[in-house]
Amino acid sequence: MVYCKKIRTERRRNMLYSELQCSEASHKAVEQMGVAEMTEIQEKTIPVMLAGRDVIAKAPTGTGKTCAFGIPVAESFGAKDSEDL
Repeated sequence: MVYCKKIRTERRRNMLYSELQCSEASHKAVEQMGVAEMTEIQEKTIPVMLAGRDVIAKAPTGTGKTCAFGIPVAESFGAKDSEDL
């Protein structure tokens, strides 16, 4: 289970989507959305979900939960599709 605690007051560099181990299609989609840095919820959940682990996360509206869930789901479909080839 992943929890995002209150927003940090100090500024640190967020993980970049380019650092994420995912398909070229996902990288291109994120780039087309004009997003470079992950939000805290995305940084904490996407790598865990890509590793195949379940996640329960809670974060405020507008923090990127949909993308945090959507990228790993899309990646899992891509992996299944490539297994069928």
